[in-house]
Amino acid sequence: AILGACCADILTHGAIEARCAVLCSFIIAIATTGLKLTRLLVSRVQEIHTSWQLLSTIFLNHLLIRCLLPLVGLGLCLLANSAWIPVAAAALILAGELTGRYLFFVTVVPTNMASDYLLQEAA
Repeated sequence: AILGACCADILTHGAIEARCAVLCSFIIAIATTGLKLTRLLVSRVQEIHTSWQLLSTIFLNHLLIRCLLPLVGLGLCLLANSAWIPVAAAALILAGELTGRYLFFVTVVPTNMASDYLLQEAA
């Protein structure tokens, strides 16, 4: 949603409705991220809680970058006077979203190993 709103902001040359959509989608994205992190923190399932432990220790810098890039992009987008600043803001927001996807895949803790499958392949 936030990337679509950024594209709308670029295509409409900073229309107030598009900037409002960027702000609203950013608030929704931050709230969703907060809820997901809270769910990881309070989960009693070992694999889910271990994902929180990875995010709060080893990947903490990545998590901070994931949150700060869209925030800087939002600030640029809302204060844009030039035609190229919203493009830079969209690039920052896109980089934040890609960092979020990276974190999703590297902090997943599997519930089981595929050792049975690998043993069958070796036989």
